[in-house]
Amino acid sequence: MANILNDLKQKILIDYQEWRGYVISKWNVSRDQRLIRRSIARARAKNKTDGRTYYIMRDRLGGINELNREQISYFQRSGLFSKEDYDRRLERAIAIVTSNKVEFNQYQQTQLKKEE
Repeated sequence: MANILNDLKQKILIDYQEWRGYVISKWNVSRDQRLIRRSIARARAKNKTDGRTYYIMRDRLGGINELNREQISYFQRSGLFSKEDYDRRLERAIAIVTSNKVEFNQYQQTQLKKEE
């Protein structure tokens, strides 16, 4: 009888740990989606005012930000981003907000290559 109760206790503990891991990962995904949506909204508002291209990127600290080319180069000098060329920047970007169709098409092609 004691073995059955111990087995039941272990199964409940394992199920709880799996459920807790699932809930935490679900929360992290929803938090990232929320951060991305907010960054895209801010980038669209900034793009309407100045017409620049904004890249939605994750920095070393884990934040998701909307940055233009000058800001990215500033943060590369300060060490928050690693040195990268234009193609690598398009590859690392989560999303891009631009009014330039050519640049948006380049971003889409880069993302398709990344998926393959």
